[in-house]
Amino acid sequence: MKKLLFFTFLCQQSLAQLYVGSGVSIRIQTGALLSVGGLTLQPSANLDITNTTFAVSHTALTGAGGAGIKRVHQVSGPISFTGTLGIVYHEEELNGNSESNLRLARRSTPSSSFTISDNSVVNEAADHVTAAFASTANLQGEITAFGSTALPVTWISFDARYEGMQAVLSWATVREVNTSYFAIERSTDGKYFTEAGQVKAGGNASGNPSTYLFSEIHPAGGTFYYRIRSIDFDGSTDITGIRAVIITPAAELAAFPNPSQGRVSVTGLRGAGSIKVYDLSGRLVQTQAVRAHTTDINLSDLARGLYLIVAEQNGNAYLAGKVLKE
Repeated sequence: MKKLLFFTFLCQQSLAQLYVGSGVSIRIQTGALLSVGGLTLQPSANLDITNTTFAVSHTALTGAGGAGIKRVHQVSGPISFTGTLGIVYHEEELNGNSESNLRLARRSTPSSSFTISDNSVVNEAADHVTAAFASTANLQGEITAFGSTALPVTWISFDARYEGMQAVLSWATVREVNTSYFAIERSTDGKYFTEAGQVKAGGNASGNPSTYLFSEIHPAGGTFYYRIRSIDFDGSTDITGIRAVIITPAAELAAFPNPSQGRVSVTGLRGAGSIKVYDLSGRLVQTQAVRAHTTDINLSDLARGLYLIVAEQNGNAYLAGKVLKE
């Protein structure tokens, strides 16, 4: 049976590197500070470490919307940690990141997303960024830091739904740093996206959620895929996941003749409402009240081209047809 050797650190210890083999264990007692090549651990409960290698590299990782500092600590073995974790860096390692807004970041594997510690605290005089963990954190993997330019937005929700013939997108953020606007991106296959519109962002916000809304009318039914990209004033971006919206045509509505030289009849209308005419850019060019089950509209004053004929009734918008005005 292999005998396990124990070493106990009671106060501040600073090591250039550390390898703890399977037959050895070190204990960092509560409140003691261990620094390994600039990675600092100050546990809030006795911490035992075994079968673990600590290493450091000086190349920046990309993630969380940008490039991090040129200091990455690797921890090979799983360490269940509570307390204060930190990185001592050199100013030449900042890599263009804002020192005052550094945030500690961790990920378990190179293919994982970073977990950002928004409660990070920066001591600029000591070149030290720390974050406190009241609940257990797994320190296995890579530990680095990103600046504010790498963290433009903290998303809390993103929803896309179908209402009438419209795709309606709503999203919310709880934190924005120098965010200029949101670009709404649309795809028909979920792979290749084009910009469908823009919504101005709040700029800088934290604490209370900021909510946003975007909608567009589609010229035909089908499945459409959406995502939201935040654009910072410095060009940094961050992006949501993808949401699908299934658009179903309102079969009972029709607009004819098509093509038309001017007069168009809209049939299948039910109750009061309005008929709106949009060009293909989404610009409203004409509005008329619904007069009966069949209502005529006159496009004579409009230029030649394709127009969307939309009936708005009972709070919903329904596409009656896409009509070519000759």
